[in-house]
Amino acid sequence: AERDLGSREKRFKRKMRIIYNIFFLVFSVFYVPYLIFKNKFHKDFFQKLGNLPEEVIESKKPIWIHAVSVGESVLAVKLIKEIKRRSLDLEIVVSTTTQTGYDLLNKNVTNLVNGIFYYPLDFSFIVSKVIKLVDPMMYVLIETELWPNLLEEFKRKKIPVILVNGRISDNSFKNYKRIKFITKKLLSCINVFCVQTNKDAERIGFLGGEVKNVKILGNIKFDETLPNALENDIRKECGFSPNDKIIVA
Repeated sequence: AERDLGSREKRFKRKMRIIYNIFFLVFSVFYVPYLIFKNKFHKDFFQKLGNLPEEVIESKKPIWIHAVSVGESVLAVKLIKEIKRRSLDLEIVVSTTTQTGYDLLNKNVTNLVNGIFYYPLDFSFIVSKVIKLVDPMMYVLIETELWPNLLEEFKRKKIPVILVNGRISDNSFKNYKRIKFITKKLLSCINVFCVQTNKDAERIGFLGGEVKNVKILGNIKFDETLPNALENDIRKECGFSPNDKIIVA
């Protein structure tokens, strides 16, 4: 009976992966023309297909840090500087999804990391290729971006995954609850959850994350004042000029 149950579960996982890959393929068919239309298609886009820069491939067992866009990239800069302060010998590569995130990282940590690259599209064959090329000692994702194929491949290869500055907003929590059986499976791929608040910790536990692996460490955004260069980048991303006065109420 247990063997039949395990076999059914494996078949179900294979079907879900096939469905997800088909869905992602359909999405990509519309995504690329959208990028071209919005003038966001650039020469480095092919990194998303697994064509990584040489310096990334040549790194030896690096820590792979992922920052989605500008906000997460600001945190990545702080995290990278702290890692290097504690251990200069550790090799680091950092990925991002957006061009603004890439530009910010390129401006602030080029001399501290072994390479910067664009995050791979979440097709199983692409993420498998990228993980093999990077061959990281661990994967660190900033805040909460869960890509099924990538996370499952890390788990399959027994590469530790650490969530840093994790948070689950009210809207995200509602959505994750609707697909709790999938969310639980994704959270099982994460070895350590470093979250911002008690509420985030409770939500991780409710959704199926291992409570013993959850650490409440606060929000690293408030650990120090932002350097002027990063502040200007954030202003630009939000559509403000350097001279605009901003009031937060």
